[in-house]
Amino acid sequence: MTKVGRITILEKLAEWADGKITPAEMHKWAQELFSSEDGLDFDDVDPKNGFSTAREALTELEMLDMNFVTAADVPFFVTFLNAAPDDFEKAYISFVASMQEIDIKRRMVELKNIEPYKRHC
Repeated sequence: MTKVGRITILEKLAEWADGKITPAEMHKWAQELFSSEDGLDFDDVDPKNGFSTAREALTELEMLDMNFVTAADVPFFVTFLNAAPDDFEKAYISFVASMQEIDIKRRMVELKNIEPYKRHC
């Protein structure tokens, strides 16, 4: 199984925020992880309830094209991924609320010619 953790995702998010990788490269990275033939093993799964901030963050990144997530949203991910493991539910609610603040219509206009978003605009 491919091991995935918060640190790995935070490092990739930093590359994206710093302009070292494109949105298409970020999307491809997340898609490739999820299509791993040997499956994924998230290193932060809570054994009591199965919650994992790494899994939730990677899932959102894998759908960044449909949800119009950009590097401008990296701070939301960072806050979520840095939440204490026993504070998952509160952190997740805050993360989702932040993502729902995205102005989808504005982003559709801004991103209409940019991969990987343009097919959804």
